[in-house]
Amino acid sequence: MPKRFLFLFAFSFLLGSCGGGGDDGGSSEAASPPAQTLTVPLTTAMAALAANGITANFSISGSVENKPVSGSGTLNAAPADSATLNSAVVLKTTETVTGTVITNGNSEPFSGARFIFRNSATFAVVAIDQGADGYAAFADYTFPATVKAGDSGPLATATIFSDNTQAAKLGSLTQSFSVAPDSGTTLLVTFLNTEFDNNNARVGEEETTFRIDTSGNISFVSSKFTFFGANGQPVSTLIFQ
Repeated sequence: MPKRFLFLFAFSFLLGSCGGGGDDGGSSEAASPPAQTLTVPLTTAMAALAANGITANFSISGSVENKPVSGSGTLNAAPADSATLNSAVVLKTTETVTGTVITNGNSEPFSGARFIFRNSATFAVVAIDQGADGYAAFADYTFPATVKAGDSGPLATATIFSDNTQAAKLGSLTQSFSVAPDSGTTLLVTFLNTEFDNNNARVGEEETTFRIDTSGNISFVSSKFTFFGANGQPVSTLIFQ
């Protein structure tokens, strides 16, 4: 059994029990308080992510069309700046990724950048601009204020266009979330983005996990990208962690 689950078990036991007290002449037993459910402030974490940015070094593993892939890189999301999008004031984050990927013994560098626009009040994503690689426009949504282990559900939807002119639709995207236990003060929150083409066929998934503590501090854990072929079966899987 992983150590973190043993620690969670011990932590839950301590929360669920307490000692009773009394004098020598008698005894009394105080009722044990109910075990507390660990929650983390998701909206606070998203605000911190926008305000502070995040930097993470990662390794790459997986396969592309049955060929093993490895490598490493760095993800950097800068602190958000105030910007205007469609006449509305938003928070704009510049996210860059650089690294090296190795396939069949051949090493090649890679790099990329995208802009993430967030609602300045709720910190929900409004749009993601990846230049020539596409533009995602999100419908309005809000994050749950707090979450606990076992929470899950749909979160957001978006329309994907070829670029920010939004003239040519390429497909759509749905986002859901789930929460898993991690430690006595942290939870693992996973966001699953599923992309569909204009025929509603699933073409890709991006599953990203963050560690969030009870104060709303957030750190990157891993991302898993899966790409699907015409038959609906996965043809490539890449893991960044």
